[in-house]
Amino acid sequence: MNKTSAIKKIIGTHIKEYGFEFLRHENKIIWIFSRIIDGVEEHIIIQQHKRDVSEYKLMLSTTAMGNGRKEIGDLLPEYKGKEYWKAENDEEFISVISFFSEVLTNKGIKILDDMLTEKPDSFETPERKEWFKEHRTELLSKYEDQFHILENGSSFEQLYKIDEVLYANRFSEDDKESADKVYELILGMAAILCEIILKENNATIVYDTYFVEARIPFEDRYWSSWPVHEIAQAWIRYHNGAEFEKKYVWGRFRSFIRDSTVRMEEKEFKEYVARIINQSGYTAEFPSNNDDSGADYYVGIQDRRILIKCVYTDSIVDIKQIKNELNSMKPRDKERIILVLNQDITDRAIRSTVNRPNRTDVVTCRNTYSLKSMIINWLQYSKW
Repeated sequence: MNKTSAIKKIIGTHIKEYGFEFLRHENKIIWIFSRIIDGVEEHIIIQQHKRDVSEYKLMLSTTAMGNGRKEIGDLLPEYKGKEYWKAENDEEFISVISFFSEVLTNKGIKILDDMLTEKPDSFETPERKEWFKEHRTELLSKYEDQFHILENGSSFEQLYKIDEVLYANRFSEDDKESADKVYELILGMAAILCEIILKENNATIVYDTYFVEARIPFEDRYWSSWPVHEIAQAWIRYHNGAEFEKKYVWGRFRSFIRDSTVRMEEKEFKEYVARIINQSGYTAEFPSNNDDSGADYYVGIQDRRILIKCVYTDSIVDIKQIKNELNSMKPRDKERIILVLNQDITDRAIRSTVNRPNRTDVVTCRNTYSLKSMIINWLQYSKW
């Protein structure tokens, strides 16, 4: 049987009068009908199970925010929890598709008409967004005084601290007072997250969008994220049992912001490098007075050392300075060097312009990578 033809005939003919046309057959298991009304696009989707090819389901979707995706169990209470309908032969397939068509005609179209209108988010209501706009500075002050997230460390460490706070406060009683405390905690952490984002060049917070939106300009467009929404989602995940190792906020925003080591002063940058080495389970030790290696720190592994040299520049990478710093290094036999730069430059760019001693690795601040993760990676996988 040609399933596409059957679906077009049984469902397509019944929904055509409501403006739906067959859009496409996708990945051999998905059939999509579509309509556009006043700029809102809606889809009727029939999907075959990815593994059990004899099972099918019906879904309704819309581009109008706040509606979510609806399935038969959302439309008809007697089918709540039921997702797929089985059809093991052509006759059963016709029966299932006819049932889907009946559901659409009797209930689905009315639901789709309602889904043309945007619905407020259950948490980020217009009233709460306006309150957050008016009180963001107060929230920032209150929750920063309580948790000290912005006091020190890089932007990546601060994201990590937000996850720590949300995880530590993941439990809540089912009463209004407890719920209000959680709501304010979420908004407080969102205010701190906004402050981290606003450190980026020309970053802005926009309040009149569906979700409160943070925007960072990039060439002729901008990157956007939803700080309040993502903080709320992180708390919900931790509340529902997600492990802290998931680090939801850190994972969602680490590629959205730069590692703020590029904005640190030199002394703070060197202290930060030592701190993240110590946090990784190693010990950053200072060379003795008669040590001529040229290292700022070293890490002892077995009977050998990894030499750590920090190269700090105020604005742009200085290749001449990198050459000088490397020339000042005097590693002993089989000692490895990790050169840590506070500015962004690729390892390949350095390799093409600077002759490096053997066993020298370069760690730099990159937009999509944490300086911390790269240093730890080199420490863990350094080969002699």
